[in-house]
Amino acid sequence: RAENILIVGSGGQIVDEHLIDDELCMVAIQWEHSTSKGFITDCTSFEQTRKVASAAAQAIMSETLRHVLVFADAQHINGTELLKGLYDVLPAHIGVSGGLASDGKTIKQSRVGLNHNPQNHKIAVIGLYGDRLQIHCSAQSGWLPFGPIRTVTKAQENKLFEADGLPVFDIYKQYINANDAQDLTTHSLYHPLAVLNKDGSDFAISAIVALDAEEKSLTLTCDIPQGSIFQLTHCHYKGVIAGAEEAAEQIRQHANLDHAFVLMVDCIARRLLLGMKTEDELEVVKEVLPNTPCIGFYSHGEIAWHRNNNSCKLHNQTMTMTSISE
Repeated sequence: RAENILIVGSGGQIVDEHLIDDELCMVAIQWEHSTSKGFITDCTSFEQTRKVASAAAQAIMSETLRHVLVFADAQHINGTELLKGLYDVLPAHIGVSGGLASDGKTIKQSRVGLNHNPQNHKIAVIGLYGDRLQIHCSAQSGWLPFGPIRTVTKAQENKLFEADGLPVFDIYKQYINANDAQDLTTHSLYHPLAVLNKDGSDFAISAIVALDAEEKSLTLTCDIPQGSIFQLTHCHYKGVIAGAEEAAEQIRQHANLDHAFVLMVDCIARRLLLGMKTEDELEVVKEVLPNTPCIGFYSHGEIAWHRNNNSCKLHNQTMTMTSISE
């Protein structure tokens, strides 16, 4: 009997090197020494996210907890607050990974289910327990920062107004070669922001979901507090594919791949950008991990934990992987 049956809506399913649409793809995991516990809850608004996420973390908290898988509605839940809420309860050394549900390039339904039919407005967590568990995460985008490092001087939650005291819309337009507002919106898919650590040593990609010429703002998929630093980015499809290969290489180098399973959560924007070359990035992953089952989905937000600095980030336009073994 299955302990937990998790269902996540996607913008396409990944089974090894294959992209699959309009079919249900499943993976079954059998534990020999470990256990799992699932919890699902409603979250009807962005404002509730942190409180609800904290309650979800509390429901699965235990001394033997080793990792948390989280999946949530991308349309009604604030991904940044989701992680803050989880880590209001979880110790920093407990890893979290997963992603936000999707249904394609436009989010009309963002459903998650746990031992029940999938629904909107849901946050689902699965705690993994046991000393034998070996779990590793990786995240690579393939986007490269360019231009000056900018400091956020005016922002409200996920809406960015000024950087270095200048309207951020004007800065963005200056660097991005676009003919009009519609063209600029299209180009934003290719030029997300790289939000850097305070020391500039690492970054997470944040997608731009709206540009407003009148209020001179950019709306991002994650909160960007005043004082944050960022750079613009650029990419080529070869770089995107190389990013997926690097994510797989990190798993190969650090994970125990004997009897391992790899969960892949990949951004829907990468699929849109790659188009007919989408399976090329899946094929390079299998070249690196030829004997390891890989299954996953295209998401509207990717979550991965970094072991070296005990940090967990919400990513966009990124390939994330979680290897799980005993």
